[in-house]
Amino acid sequence: MQRQRFKRFIHSAGAYTVTANLKHYIPVKAAVIVQDGKAADLGNLAASGNGGSKEGLMRGGNVYPDAEINIYDAVIVGASLNKTTPEALAAADINGDGSVNQADLDLVEKNFLAQIAN
Repeated sequence: MQRQRFKRFIHSAGAYTVTANLKHYIPVKAAVIVQDGKAADLGNLAASGNGGSKEGLMRGGNVYPDAEINIYDAVIVGASLNKTTPEALAAADINGDGSVNQADLDLVEKNFLAQIAN
């Protein structure tokens, strides 16, 4: 997955929570304090302290909506393996490459038991 940098201009000073959500991924969030007239750098929003992986990536594999990557996700991806129907893609194409394949199953395995941070 390609890393992206986002800029958002906030005109009011204060404390904010920034959240990144991506379909089939565990969301990440970070707190930031903005001072008047100053830019705030979030660094890597997907850092492990914000809910991302130790590599600083969002954790993919959460296809079953239960806030954890677990056996339910593995079953859904496994049952959709090598399928390209719209239903299969919507349910289990984690990396968005247009096919449910081993790469999607690998994401579930790599991030198994990852949970949405509180």
